Amino acid sequence: SIELEYVSRHTEMPETELRTKMLSLMADAEDISEDLHRISHQLHPSKIDHLGLVKAAKNFAQEFEKHYELKINFHENGVPKRLPGELSLCAFRIIQECLRNVVKHSGAREAEVFLEKTDHMLRLRVADAGQGFDAVSDQITYGLGFIGMRERLRSVGGKLSIYSEPMRGTRIEALIPLGDETYGDLPAKVIEERIKRFNAISMQRLFSITDTTLEEV
Repeated sequence: SIELEYVSRHTEMPETELRTKMLSLMADAEDISEDLHRISHQLHPSKIDHLGLVKAAKNFAQEFEKHYELKINFHENGVPKRLPGELSLCAFRIIQECLRNVVKHSGAREAEVFLEKTDHMLRLRVADAGQGFDAVSDQITYGLGFIGMRERLRSVGGKLSIYSEPMRGTRIEALIPLGDETYGDLPAKVIEERIKRFNAISMQRLFSITDTTLEEV
C-alpha cells in the first residue's frame, strides 16, 4: 500500500524507474497471494480429507524434505485412512510443529516420523538426533510450540510426552484416543483402563535415533 501510494504521488518519474517499481509491486502481490494460499491451506489441509492422515502427513514430509534439505524417515503401522477429522488434524499439526522445531533448533539433518494405531489409540512419534535440550527447562513450560501441542492434545483427550537431553537428541510422542466409535463392544471399564495405561508412559527413557521400536505399554 505504501509503495502504491508512492507511485501515485510520483507520476512524473522516468519510465524505467516506474517499470522497476511496478515489477517490484507485482512480485510483492504474488508473494502475498502465495502466503494467503498457504495460510488457508494450513487452516485445514484438504489433503487430510481426501487422502487420509497418513498420506497427507507423508506428502507434507516429502515437501518439507525438499524445502529444508532434511531427510525424513516416515513410517506407519496400521493407521486407518478414515479417522475423526479433529484427531487427524491434531496429529497433522503436531507433525508440522515438530519438524519445524527440528529445522529451527536441533541442527539435525535427519528426522523420523512414526504413526501407529495400537489398542484403540493413535501413537505419534517425531524424533531427531540433534542438539537436544533440558526437558525440564522453561522452553518446555513456556514455549509457544509446546503449549500449542499440549492444548491441541488436551482438546481431544490426548497426552504429550517429551524425551530430550542436551546433545542427545529429542523424541516427542503423542497419544490420542480414537473415540468411542472405534471401541466396538469393549466394556467401558476396559476402555478406561487402557487409556489410563497409555497415559502412564514414563518420560525417563532417552531416545536413540537408531531405536525405531516402541516399547510395549
